[in-house]
Amino acid sequence: WFKENGFEIVKRARLLGMITRTSKGLCFAGTHGKTTTSSMAAHIFAQSPIGCNAFLGGILKNYGSNLILSDHSDLTVIEADEYDRSFHQLSPYMAVITAADPDHLDIYGNEDAYLESFRYFTTLIRPGGVLIIKKGIKIRPDVQNGVTVYHYSMNDGGDFYAQNIRIGNGEIFIDFVGPEVRINDIQLGIPISINIENGVAAMALAHLNGVTNEEIKQGMASFHGVDRRFDFKIKNDRVVFLSDYAHHPSEIKQ
Repeated sequence: WFKENGFEIVKRARLLGMITRTSKGLCFAGTHGKTTTSSMAAHIFAQSPIGCNAFLGGILKNYGSNLILSDHSDLTVIEADEYDRSFHQLSPYMAVITAADPDHLDIYGNEDAYLESFRYFTTLIRPGGVLIIKKGIKIRPDVQNGVTVYHYSMNDGGDFYAQNIRIGNGEIFIDFVGPEVRINDIQLGIPISINIENGVAAMALAHLNGVTNEEIKQGMASFHGVDRRFDFKIKNDRVVFLSDYAHHPSEIKQ
């Protein structure tokens, strides 16, 4: 029907690339963590006056969709998929890299080629943009034209990190720390430990794009998670049953 009626049909990756060239693309890449982290960031922006558009890799429970649209924001949150090197179509304004454990070896063949693909992705960040990368992963960024690089971590050691982590009674509270920012007593809406790290990356990006401390705090507390990402169906004293998309050995260990 689309062909018969004169529509241009393109791959999703190419379309997202076009969008990043006409808006400020906030692109989240990584072997794992990118769906939850990008969704957290999108929710933080969407519930603030700044707003955002978002094309995500999972269904956000807050919205019942993987799509968020804004009538005023020039920010677009995008999950940058490394499969088939599709993220090489993007032109990020800011980028986040969450992990680099080898995956999709049917496409890449070996770890070196996989890591090289991420290195090339970092060269695509716009002049004057930002890269936020997890501290300690193997990727060596090759940023150019005044791109600023920040590292993040779960605990002290990155430019952005969590401090004073409190876990108990089914709740997690943290303090978020970064250059010229500190937000105390942030509650995680989805209280699992991996979301401390995911949350640090999401909050760092939101902070760098002008979301206020209070808006970040409210966004983290009100985030309801993503379908099939630590998605608890039953959770009581006797039984825990959850649905999760994890399929990489490193993800399953979590």
